[in-house]
Amino acid sequence: QKTDNGVTIAIIDGGFNLSHPDLNGRIDTSLAYDAGDSAPLTQNSLRAQEPYTSHGTAVAAAAAATVNNGLGNAGTSYNAKVLPDNANLIEYQSIIRGLQYISTLKESGKADDLKILNMSFGNYSSIRDTAYQKLLSHLRNDLDILIVASAGNTTPNNSAYDNTEFHQPSDFDECISVTAVNKSGLFMQGYAHNEYKDIAAPGAGYYLPQSGSSYYGYFSGTSFASPHVAGVAALIRSANSSLSAGDVERLLYATARDAGKAGRDDYYGFGIL
Repeated sequence: QKTDNGVTIAIIDGGFNLSHPDLNGRIDTSLAYDAGDSAPLTQNSLRAQEPYTSHGTAVAAAAAATVNNGLGNAGTSYNAKVLPDNANLIEYQSIIRGLQYISTLKESGKADDLKILNMSFGNYSSIRDTAYQKLLSHLRNDLDILIVASAGNTTPNNSAYDNTEFHQPSDFDECISVTAVNKSGLFMQGYAHNEYKDIAAPGAGYYLPQSGSSYYGYFSGTSFASPHVAGVAALIRSANSSLSAGDVERLLYATARDAGKAGRDDYYGFGIL
């Protein structure tokens, strides 16, 4: 089964290399957006230039790097289309503009195949942002976009390895919250865990495209576990276009390999993808 541009994964992140050879043919440059500047994202945009592009480029590649091109790695979606949606990830309104752009595209019919959203970022907070969640709810429940988000890495204050803080957006009900496992399939210590975590995926030592002359680097964290799940979700929705976001979510949970305590737990969620 191949996605082969049949499904688009929107990725909100902080910078993208739009011309990386391992993403050749995968990037929807016509709709790429810079929410930081409220303008189209082009190769001349600041956030498409070094040194800003490594994280977003690597996240995009984990989900959709071109398969069988003799370069780097292969994305889990088997050649989904990627819609880069650049945002200043420390500026709340920039993230909101990025989400609103996706909503507008979907509502206008300009991106009917946009069925997955990946968000590999977030913040810890005891206060839940209801406006933020309402917008995510619209995307998920009204527009049928499956939202996948990184569950969080280090502890909020680098304290003991027992981080159970609420992490947004991942811990909202509208998102699939993805934790990370290492190469031995074990939960990565020091990373977030709580009752809101849904599924785990590989997140250690990914060899992925980045900016700079080397073109590749090694990345670890839930930021790269999340697009692993997003890519598989795109593959599923490509294989069966009648499946809703909820259908795909349930399939992911039902087929995950159980780990940790029997059944769902706060570290691996429903299991490892």
